[in-house]
Amino acid sequence: MDSIFAILGILGFLVGIVWLIVNLFRKKQKKVPMIILIAGFSLFLIGLIMGTSAINEKNSKENGYKIVETTKKENIKQNYYRVTLKNTSEKNIEENLNKIIDDNKDLNSIFIYFHKSPENKDSKFGDLIATYKHAYTDDGAIQIGADGPGETIKN
Repeated sequence: MDSIFAILGILGFLVGIVWLIVNLFRKKQKKVPMIILIAGFSLFLIGLIMGTSAINEKNSKENGYKIVETTKKENIKQNYYRVTLKNTSEKNIEENLNKIIDDNKDLNSIFIYFHKSPENKDSKFGDLIATYKHAYTDDGAIQIGADGPGETIKN
Protein backbone atom coordinates (compact mmCIF):
# COMPACT_ATOMS: atom_id res chain seq x y z
CA MET A 1 0.00 0.00 0.00
CA ASP A 2 2.81 2.38 0.88
CA SER A 3 4.51 1.72 -2.46
CA ILE A 4 1.31 2.61 -4.30
CA PHE A 5 1.11 5.96 -2.48
CA ALA A 6 4.77 6.67 -3.26
CA ILE A 7 4.43 5.77 -6.96
CA LEU A 8 1.19 7.73 -7.37
CA GLY A 9 2.81 10.63 -5.54
CA ILE A 10 5.80 10.67 -7.88
CA LEU A 11 3.55 10.44 -10.94
CA GLY A 12 1.28 13.21 -9.65
CA PHE A 13 4.27 15.38 -8.82
CA LEU A 14 5.77 14.91 -12.31
CA VAL A 15 2.41 15.55 -14.03
CA GLY A 16 1.98 18.69 -11.89
CA ILE A 17 5.43 20.00 -12.85
CA VAL A 18 4.94 19.36 -16.57
CA TRP A 19 1.45 20.88 -16.51
CA LEU A 20 2.70 23.89 -14.57
CA ILE A 21 5.56 24.49 -17.03
CA VAL A 22 3.19 24.18 -20.00
CA ASN A 23 0.75 26.65 -18.39
CA LEU A 24 3.58 29.09 -17.63
CA PHE A 25 4.49 29.25 -21.33
CA ARG A 26 0.85 29.41 -22.44
CA LYS A 27 0.09 31.99 -19.73
CA LYS A 28 -2.89 30.01 -18.44
CA GLN A 29 -4.18 29.30 -14.94
CA LYS A 30 -1.57 27.79 -12.59
CA LYS A 31 -3.85 26.86 -9.67
CA VAL A 32 -4.85 23.32 -10.74
CA PRO A 33 -1.29 22.20 -11.67
CA MET A 34 -0.03 23.54 -8.32
CA ILE A 35 -2.71 21.58 -6.45
CA ILE A 36 -1.76 18.40 -8.33
CA LEU A 37 1.94 19.06 -7.69
CA ILE A 38 1.37 19.55 -3.93
CA ALA A 39 -0.99 16.55 -3.72
CA GLY A 40 1.55 14.37 -5.53
CA PHE A 41 4.35 15.45 -3.21
CA SER A 42 2.13 14.81 -0.19
CA LEU A 43 1.23 11.31 -1.41
CA PHE A 44 4.91 10.58 -1.96
CA LEU A 45 5.74 11.65 1.61
CA ILE A 46 2.89 9.54 3.02
CA GLY A 47 4.16 6.50 1.10
CA LEU A 48 7.70 7.16 2.30
CA ILE A 49 6.65 7.46 5.95
CA MET A 50 4.46 4.37 5.75
CA GLY A 51 7.32 2.42 4.16
CA THR A 52 9.74 3.37 6.93
CA SER A 53 7.34 2.26 9.64
CA ALA A 54 6.70 -1.01 7.77
CA ILE A 55 10.45 -1.71 7.66
CA ASN A 56 10.73 -1.07 11.40
CA GLU A 57 7.79 -3.41 12.08
CA LYS A 58 9.35 -6.10 9.87
CA ASN A 59 12.69 -5.78 11.68
CA SER A 60 10.94 -5.92 15.02
CA LYS A 61 9.04 -9.11 14.14
CA GLU A 62 11.86 -10.90 12.32
CA ASN A 63 14.89 -9.89 14.31
CA GLY A 64 13.47 -8.70 17.59
CA TYR A 65 14.85 -5.19 17.18
CA LYS A 66 13.35 -1.84 16.40
CA ILE A 67 15.23 1.33 15.42
CA VAL A 68 13.65 3.91 17.70
CA GLU A 69 15.79 6.95 16.96
CA THR A 70 18.13 7.84 14.11
CA THR A 71 20.49 10.81 13.94
CA LYS A 72 22.15 11.37 10.58
CA LYS A 73 25.19 13.54 10.01
CA GLU A 74 25.06 13.77 6.23
CA ASN A 75 28.15 15.95 5.81
CA ILE A 76 30.43 13.32 7.40
CA LYS A 77 28.31 10.27 6.43
CA GLN A 78 27.78 9.10 9.98
CA ASN A 79 24.62 7.70 11.62
CA TYR A 80 23.64 7.16 15.23
CA TYR A 81 20.99 4.53 15.99
CA ARG A 82 19.07 3.84 19.20
CA VAL A 83 17.74 0.30 18.94
CA THR A 84 15.44 -1.59 21.29
CA LEU A 85 15.65 -5.36 21.67
CA LYS A 86 13.13 -7.88 22.91
CA ASN A 87 15.79 -10.56 23.34
CA THR A 88 18.91 -9.08 24.99
CA SER A 89 21.12 -12.18 24.74
CA GLU A 90 24.69 -11.66 23.50
CA LYS A 91 23.97 -13.83 20.44
CA ASN A 92 20.89 -11.78 19.47
CA ILE A 93 22.78 -8.51 19.94
CA GLU A 94 25.59 -9.81 17.71
CA GLU A 95 23.15 -10.95 14.97
CA ASN A 96 21.28 -7.64 14.99
CA LEU A 97 24.54 -5.68 15.05
CA ASN A 98 25.75 -7.49 11.93
CA LYS A 99 22.40 -6.90 10.18
CA ILE A 100 22.52 -3.15 10.93
CA ILE A 101 26.19 -2.95 9.85
CA ASP A 102 25.36 -4.71 6.55
CA ASP A 103 22.45 -2.33 5.87
CA ASN A 104 24.60 0.84 6.16
CA LYS A 105 27.62 0.21 3.93
CA ASP A 106 27.30 3.60 2.22
CA LEU A 107 28.43 5.44 5.40
CA ASN A 108 31.83 6.24 6.90
CA SER A 109 30.82 5.09 10.38
CA ILE A 110 27.87 4.24 12.63
CA PHE A 111 27.19 4.31 16.36
CA ILE A 112 24.62 1.81 17.63
CA TYR A 113 23.11 1.98 21.10
CA PHE A 114 21.25 -1.22 22.07
CA HIS A 115 18.52 -0.77 24.69
CA LYS A 116 16.07 -3.09 26.35
CA SER A 117 12.48 -2.74 25.15
CA PRO A 118 10.71 -0.04 27.16
CA GLU A 119 8.82 -1.13 30.25
CA ASN A 120 6.01 1.38 29.69
CA LYS A 121 4.57 3.10 26.63
CA ASP A 122 5.65 6.57 27.77
CA SER A 123 9.36 5.97 27.14
CA LYS A 124 11.02 5.35 23.79
CA PHE A 125 13.55 2.82 25.03
CA GLY A 126 14.64 0.97 28.16
CA ASP A 127 18.03 0.57 29.84
CA LEU A 128 21.20 0.77 27.73
CA ILE A 129 22.70 -2.71 27.19
CA ALA A 130 25.62 -2.16 24.80
CA THR A 131 27.18 0.46 22.55
CA TYR A 132 29.00 -0.34 19.31
CA LYS A 133 30.93 1.79 16.82
CA HIS A 134 31.76 0.55 13.34
CA ALA A 135 34.03 2.08 10.69
CA TYR A 136 33.44 1.42 7.00
CA THR A 137 36.17 3.68 5.59
CA ASP A 138 39.44 5.32 6.65
CA ASP A 139 37.50 8.49 7.50
CA GLY A 140 35.13 6.37 9.58
CA ALA A 141 38.06 4.83 11.44
CA ILE A 142 39.24 8.31 12.38
CA GLN A 143 35.71 9.27 13.47
CA ILE A 144 35.39 6.37 15.91
CA GLY A 145 39.03 6.06 16.97
CA ALA A 146 39.66 2.73 15.24
CA ASP A 147 42.88 1.44 13.71
CA GLY A 148 41.31 0.96 10.27
CA PRO A 149 38.18 0.38 8.22
CA GLY A 150 36.07 -2.69 8.94
CA GLU A 151 36.71 -2.48 12.67
CA THR A 152 33.90 -2.67 15.23
CA ILE A 153 34.48 -1.37 18.76
CA LYS A 154 32.33 -2.31 21.73
CA ASN A 155 32.10 0.20 24.57
